[in-house]
Formats: sequence, structure tokens, C-alpha cells
Amino acid sequence: SNDDGAEAWTLTGSSGVDTITGDGGIDTITGGPGLDTIALATDTAADVVHFTTASDGGVAGNDSAGDTITGFKSTDDKITISGALATLLDDITDNTALASTSGLNDGATGSAVASNVTTTDEMIFLNRANIGTLAAANLDDVSAVATALEIQVTLTAAAGDDALLVLESSDTAGTFGVYYYKEVVGGTADQFDVADLTVLGIVTGNDIVAADIITT
Repeated sequence: SNDDGAEAWTLTGSSGVDTITGDGGIDTITGGPGLDTIALATDTAADVVHFTTASDGGVAGNDSAGDTITGFKSTDDKITISGALATLLDDITDNTALASTSGLNDGATGSAVASNVTTTDEMIFLNRANIGTLAAANLDDVSAVATALEIQVTLTAAAGDDALLVLESSDTAGTFGVYYYKEVVGGTADQFDVADLTVLGIVTGNDIVAADIITT
């Protein structure tokens, strides 16, 4: 942890469970494997939290909070997908952003919107007005997450296809989950199954926008 003022720090966790605290400067934080707790300073400095592998957080198919990240400030702070995870996800349009269908957030929670993670979408982002009834208390429940996604998204995915999922809770402003989705071999095609989902982290702070997620 670091709390000595407004210097810029690069903070990297171990392979275990870490508690990492930023300060008033521009902090770059990589929790690594394990269920880490990351506290961002509540300031205007542009802090960056890195997810670098699909195992940063929970285990595929298991309920988990993943990393717990607090103090996130939209437009200032960033969630960055880097390393091996960026290689996996940024595979349709290779740039510094994850391709995503903006029309998913149409305000119509009673009908699903199409998302094709084979040819179009590297990320599925659903804001609070479009997630249906996925409460903050259930962001760590992969069955509840899969159910909410099945209601809101008509998925096209072949075995091995993947995407980052960013889902705001329906009942608590500024609380959202970040997930790695991979269509497992032998699973149900074109469907969000529990086994396909890994909880990378649950974040509190401000409501997120798609531009808060970048890749390197």
C-alpha cells in the first residue's frame, strides 16, 4: 500500500490475496492472481487497474467476488486489459479499445439485443438501465449473471470465442462487475452458461462508461 501523498506509483500484487491501497497520485495497479482488495484514492488522478490474465480474480464457473475494487472514478480512472488477457480479448479489431455493440443499451429490458462475439464484439457492456434485475448483491453469483445475460442478450458464439463482460448492477449506482466469458467446448452454443463465466472483479465508485475500459 501507499499513502504518502500525490506521487505516481506502480503497485503489483503477489500470486496470493493482496490488499493494495493507492494514494493521491496517478497509480498503476496490477493485483495479479488471487482475490485482491484494491482501494483507489478518491481524487482526480487517473489511476489504472490492470487485469492481465483470465485467472485474475475468481475461477471459471464458480461464484466469486473476484478482485474487490473501490473508489473508481469514471472518465478519470481506467480498467485496463493487458498482457495475455488483452491477447485473448482484443482479437477482432486489434487496437486500444474493445469492440462493442452500443445498441445493447437500448433501454428495453423486456427484449434481447443481438451480440456476436465471433465477428463483432470483444466486449459486452450493459448499463444499469439495461441489465434487468441483476442486483449488486448478485454480481458475484455466476448463475444470476448468466440468467440476466440470457434475458438481455441474444448471443452468437462458437466454442472458444470469448469476450469481456461489464455489467452494472440494477439497484446500486456505481457498482458493476467485470467478467471473462469464454464459450467452453461441449457447452450449449450461443448461450451464457455458468461454466463460461469467470468473475474478474466487482467495482464500486461511479457508473462506468465503455470508454473507461481500454487495452494495451
